Amino acid sequence: MNVQPQKKIDQEKTTAPTGQFLFTTPVKKVKRFHQVAEWKQSEGFADVYGFILTINEKIKGKKINSTFSKSTAIQKILEMLTRFKALLKDIPPLKQAMRFGNIAFRTWHSQAGKDANTMLRTLLPPELVKAGACEEVCVYLMDSFGSLQRIDYGTGHELNFVSWLATLYKLGVLKPDDILAMVFDVFVSYLDLMRELQTTYWLEPAGSKGVWGLDDYQFLPFLWGTSQLNGNIDNIEPSSIHDINILDQHAGNYLYLAAIKFIKKVKKGGHFYETSPLLNDISQFPTWSRCNSHLIKMYDKEVFSKFPVVQHFYFGSILSFTVCPDTHPLKQAQKRKQGNRKNAIRARRQTNNISNSKTTPTITISATTTTTATTMTTRATSISTATTTTTATTMITRATSISTISAISTTKKLITSPTNQTESEEANGDKTGSWYDTWYAQHFGSLK
Repeated sequence: MNVQPQKKIDQEKTTAPTGQFLFTTPVKKVKRFHQVAEWKQSEGFADVYGFILTINEKIKGKKINSTFSKSTAIQKILEMLTRFKALLKDIPPLKQAMRFGNIAFRTWHSQAGKDANTMLRTLLPPELVKAGACEEVCVYLMDSFGSLQRIDYGTGHELNFVSWLATLYKLGVLKPDDILAMVFDVFVSYLDLMRELQTTYWLEPAGSKGVWGLDDYQFLPFLWGTSQLNGNIDNIEPSSIHDINILDQHAGNYLYLAAIKFIKKVKKGGHFYETSPLLNDISQFPTWSRCNSHLIKMYDKEVFSKFPVVQHFYFGSILSFTVCPDTHPLKQAQKRKQGNRKNAIRARRQTNNISNSKTTPTITISATTTTTATTMTTRATSISTATTTTTATTMITRATSISTISAISTTKKLITSPTNQTESEEANGDKTGSWYDTWYAQHFGSLK
């Protein structure tokens, strides 16, 4: 990978060849509500969103204790997180009147920042360190632990940690073989660290919606966790989260169950359906696939599309604010998905038209009267005739009553409900070809 030192002239940045980064200190650029739309059209958004979706697909059906390789880079990141956790013992919380926002967190954050700068220089290749990459990627890492000023933490800080991993991947520090380790080792260690920070310094929930939010602090353990449980071999269903024995037995292997167990541990003031109504509602879904598709849409709406969240996102040379090109793998995948959905709808309409055009069998009334019936209209109030035998292929619902009948009715075809159609689309709509498998090679291959 060719890297050039940071330039001060904007014109030189625009002429940089593909595969080169002119490292700079990331800055916030979403400063008005209307700029949220610009953010969602940026290349930085596509990189991070694609990164999250790729991981979501890669960990499907896999446990945390699955067998996977652990590279030197992964080991160094784990050492870094272990060091940050050890600082908690060296910097205990201070006695203060306020429950939330212990000011000792600022001391911890300051020391963690110094250690991060030192340890990142051993994680990144020398040429990247010399070019100034440490300063750029360190911003995402340190902002992932919470706000130094407000002493709070939320989904925006969690997003910064994933963005930090994405920058390391774009720089070639992390490889395709590190995907499982990124989640089951690095992200799990990060969650463990953040839960320690939350309970030690009592970080205030950033932008919390109270019981009407998915969780006070995090989102991705639920999104990725439902993908993990999709097709699990332990016969765990969405409703299983209410079984404390299942949580105790399997929380160590599944992100979703571990997150639910942590919530039940810290929220003891009421029933689960009272403290976490959204998670309780999700537990009523029939499949983990349905849960996962719902949470992906919810993440896009509640995190990526919220100004209070994205106004704090940083943009630099690695995750840029420039308009995303149509050739980006994420945009290509979205186009294929839209095309597949349109084709499915078109095919279903054609099938229904063919079915409706067919005539129905005859209806014999009393002795020898033969009538050809094409359609039985809704809201039939009554069908009266003694000894009538009726055979119908299509019967639209909402018939209010059928009285005075001693007849035999056989319905050969029932109209499919919109709910079943929607579930079928969601089950098949997420299959966007092999883009998940080729994402890194296509998008990041030229940068290595």
